[in-house]
Amino acid sequence: MTGEIGRAWLEDDFDHLTKAKANGCYRLLIVDGHTSHFNYELLQYAKENKIVVLCLPANTTHALQSAYQGRELPKDG
Repeated sequence: MTGEIGRAWLEDDFDHLTKAKANGCYRLLIVDGHTSHFNYELLQYAKENKIVVLCLPANTTHALQSAYQGRELPKDG
């Protein structure tokens, strides 16, 4: 994902799908800290739209995702 694609995704998908539910409150977006995932424009858009971007160290999200830590992922059929 390039910075431009990341900005488009943030605006067209994440913001579009979460803004109404947030009802004016801040939202949290957790991203892999790889520099291709975000750029200045993405961070500026996030700031202007009450989106807090938490950047994890690059290539570590698999180890740091708390939702699946210590649990086995569901298996297909």
